[in-house]
Amino acid sequence: ALSRVGRWLVLGFKDGNLELVPTAADLERPRFAFEAVPASPVRRVIPGPMDTVVIGYDNGVYGIWYMLNGARLYAAQLHGPIVHLALHSGKLYAASELGQYRVEDLAIFYQSYCEVMRDVWANEPVLWRGGQPVLEQPPEDHPCASP
Repeated sequence: ALSRVGRWLVLGFKDGNLELVPTAADLERPRFAFEAVPASPVRRVIPGPMDTVVIGYDNGVYGIWYMLNGARLYAAQLHGPIVHLALHSGKLYAASELGQYRVEDLAIFYQSYCEVMRDVWANEPVLWRGGQPVLEQPPEDHPCASP
């Protein structure tokens, strides 16, 4: 399987490995391997948000990998080979050959750093201090503290 993702061709092989091939002369091939790929043929490759690629495998695994260092950011599994992957309105839709499907909310990938920090502070206003949870306000001097 293959797809163009930005200035790269992403190649997916029968052994599950992934390879980035530059489409421009000024790019060098990366020197890293994609981590935690299943040992299963790649079925689908689509561009993901924020320098990521979404991969679907024959064994039902699908996931998101960061193209700058090969880190796996997310993985899940459906029953049956992945035959459909699509991104629409901040959501990832994955479906298997056997009809199982999932919808993953990827909204966080479309937010700025400060938007994410404000969400964390609003929803999880607790820090661990001395082995105890402590309710604490965001640091006033943090660049994201005020909207």
